[in-house]
Amino acid sequence: MMATLVWAMVGLFSVLSELLSGSLFLLFIGLSALIVAGVRLLGLDNIILESLLFATLSIASIILFRKKALAGFRTKGHFRIDSKLRLDVDMPAGCTAIVHYQGTVWTAVNMGDHLLKAGDLVQIVKIEGVKLFLTSIQS
Repeated sequence: MMATLVWAMVGLFSVLSELLSGSLFLLFIGLSALIVAGVRLLGLDNIILESLLFATLSIASIILFRKKALAGFRTKGHFRIDSKLRLDVDMPAGCTAIVHYQGTVWTAVNMGDHLLKAGDLVQIVKIEGVKLFLTSIQS
């Protein structure tokens, strides 16, 4: 029972420490330790198998899930390139205008070579600070 408590404490400490690190290594290590604690509660009582399970789960979860999880955290909110936007103003080719996108005021640049009309659905191809770079969506 003491070893189960140690695995659980290591798991909880690692998961909570992840809040300070942001690297996501400690999250997967902590979750692996918590799984080992759970397996011990189900009857496993062999330190070699526990260690092997812990190492396998930690390494596999880091390899399989860390990169995708980090990518999810690194997006800039809901402002993604390739998002679509319905214009509320006319935008001549190469010119800028003020547009509203997801409740925020942006400066938008028409990257195309023709007029974008109010009501047109356009595509965001690049974001730099508070500036959106737009092109028409070809139908």
